[in-house]
Parts: sequence; C-alpha cells; structure tokens
Amino acid sequence: MKQNRHRSQGIIARPKWIGQDLRALRNTNLRVLLSAIWEYNPISRFDLSQTTRLAPSSVTRLLQELIELGLVQETGKGESSGGRQPMLVVPNPSAGLVISLDMSGPHARGGIFDAANNLLDVIDQPFYGYGPEAIKNQVFGLIDHLIDIAKDDNRPILAIGISQPGQIDAKTGVIREASNFRLHNFPLRQLLKEKYSLPVYIEHDASVAALAEKYYGVAQDMDYFLYILVSTGIGSGIITGGQIYRGETGKSGEFGHVIVEPGGALCVCGKRGCLEAVAAAPAILTSARRMAIHDRADILMDLCAGFPERLTIEMVAQAALLGDAISLDILKRSAEYIALGLITYASLFDISHMILGGDVAETGEVFLGPLRQSLANYGQDGLAIKIIPAKLKQKNLLRGISMLTLQEVLRLRVENLEL
Repeated sequence: MKQNRHRSQGIIARPKWIGQDLRALRNTNLRVLLSAIWEYNPISRFDLSQTTRLAPSSVTRLLQELIELGLVQETGKGESSGGRQPMLVVPNPSAGLVISLDMSGPHARGGIFDAANNLLDVIDQPFYGYGPEAIKNQVFGLIDHLIDIAKDDNRPILAIGISQPGQIDAKTGVIREASNFRLHNFPLRQLLKEKYSLPVYIEHDASVAALAEKYYGVAQDMDYFLYILVSTGIGSGIITGGQIYRGETGKSGEFGHVIVEPGGALCVCGKRGCLEAVAAAPAILTSARRMAIHDRADILMDLCAGFPERLTIEMVAQAALLGDAISLDILKRSAEYIALGLITYASLFDISHMILGGDVAETGEVFLGPLRQSLANYGQDGLAIKIIPAKLKQKNLLRGISMLTLQEVLRLRVENLEL
C-alpha cells in the first residue's frame, strides 16, 4: 500500500498547513490565557484552566512561554483548598510601557501605561484644529510629550495605541473616514511607525470603550452587548462572543450615521437626518443655545451667566434637573432618536444589553430615563432591551486602548516565535 507520507532522511515531514494551524492555535491560546490574566489577576494555574477551558498541561506550557516573553510573572501564593498553596500569576509591569491616546472626546488625552495596564501618567489638551496636518501635529506633540515624561522610567516603550472616532481599518491603521476630524484615507499608523519605529495600533473609539467595559466595567460577565458612545459624535462597539465585532471591512459601529429623520439636519458626513446630526452633544447644545434666549429659559441663562455660547452638556442636564422645560424637551428628543436606533440594532443583532457611555450618557437619569421610556413606547419586538449606564467614564477609554495595544504586542511577539 502506498504510504501517504513524505520522508526526508528518515524523518516524516509534516504538511506545511499543519504547522500553520498549530501556530495559529498556539497564538490564539496565548492571547486567551493572557487576557484572562489581565482580567482576573492574581489568578492560579488551576483557575486559569477553569476560566479558559484549556487543559492544565496546556496552561503550564503556555504560561512558561508568557513568562519567557516577560509578559507575566508568578508572585505570592493563594489560599489552599486542601493541598499545597497555589502560586498566583499576574501581569509583569516591568515588561515595558505603552503610550495611549484617546481622540474621542472634546479634548485629546494621552497616557502612559505599564505592561500590567496600570496608568502612570496622563495629559489632557484641547484640539487645536482639524484636518490631516492639524491632527498629525497634535498626535505627534502628545506622543513626544509622553515619551519625554517616560524618559525617567527605565522600562522600554513597547507600542503606541490610539482610540479614534470614525471608520477605522484596524489592519492597516488607516482612518478611512472621520468627518468631524476632516480626515479621509488618512494613513496615521504609517506616519507614526515612520516617526517612532514602534508598533502602532489604532481602533474605533466605541469598540475601545466596549472592551474597557468588558475588562474593567459593568460587562465583565457579558459576552454579547452593544456599547453606545454618545458624545461629540455617536458610535457603537459590538461585542459578540466576548470579542470585538468589526464587520467584513472594519466599518461596523457607525451607529451615528443611521438615518432617523429623513430630510433632517445636515450631518458632517454629507447626509441629512443622521442620528449624530440630531442627537449628539453638538445637536443638543445647538438647540439649547438657540433656546436660551427664550423668555422661559431663565434657568439656562442663569447657568451660563447670560452667555449661551458657554453652555455645556452638564449645564443643560443641570437645568433639566432644576425643572427647565426647554432642557427637558431637548434631552428627551435626543433620547427618542437614540431609542429608534437601539431598537434597530437589537433586531439586527439579537442583543438585549445596551451599555451607554460618553458625556451625554454621563448626565444620568435625566437622559437615561427618557431613553428607557422611549424604548417602552416604541415596543421591543419581544426582546427586552436593558439600558445599562457605563461604569467607566469617557476619560477611562485610555485604559481600553492600552489593553488592545498590549494584546497587539503579544500577537507580534508570539508570531515571531518558533513552535
């Protein structure tokens, strides 16, 4: 019988695809294991096996690789359940530093994190302008400043991560479209790699926020949920099976550009009636500033000291809490539009848990209450949508992008290892 084997000098040669499959499986298991360590540390080998559903022998072998990579370490001992005290595994903060930027809010923020994802330093600055040149200069300036701060630390900088609104190609690091920033096919990763010679990871801001809630917030026990970021724009991050869903081309999550009012206000994307154009923070403030001069808007005018252009989302929320009918109506209208979008999403993805974050959602029940009421008014087609306030404030999004960046560092390192 003909043997379906290839021999070379007496050694059976494995088909190339077998090695590729083994490498892919090993890399996936390493990422799963490290993610569990980041999420649940300190954790024992036994608990890692239970959490990841990997065999104890696999956990031991993979842990040794992570230790050799310098990404985790064993420290201390846990409580015994009858036998020897188990060694506990934690991320290794000495492995290096990550520089993270978040461009999703009214200000640009930057932070330095260690390899255990602990925040070491943070800076905050207003946007100086928009368009390719202005954004490039601001990003370079933030990173330069953070690198200068990090010089006093002996740990190497491992990578750069950026949380950015808009349509992001996570594979290439190209910002396909970010209308609020006046960016189109902007090769941000390439520019950063050329300047800093470091790995660079760029992700959609709402996906970053979703991951941060999954690791550190209200979604730690959820494998399926939708995160809605309501701020200067409106975006969404979709988590399915515990992982970010990016879609076929990486454009998933453009929740803000779902049309909810045909023929409505002009959006920065060029369409009319987009959710972002009628319900995001700029739309709320435009309405509030226009109505502040109204005879019945004394509370709004008092809060802004007679200067409507100084109104903020917090002031509008405060006025609503004080009984200002105009502010209540503006927030209610925004909530109703968002409810329309959420019902559509729930029907398409069969997801009932909706986490809301961003500075508009952070106003609390003065906004979330009308949102829940609007959902109840529209009906939910048998799927009970649960509105959950985000635990993490928008300023915590830096921690989400640093987590993703650390995962990217791991991916790059393990792909360079031999089986």
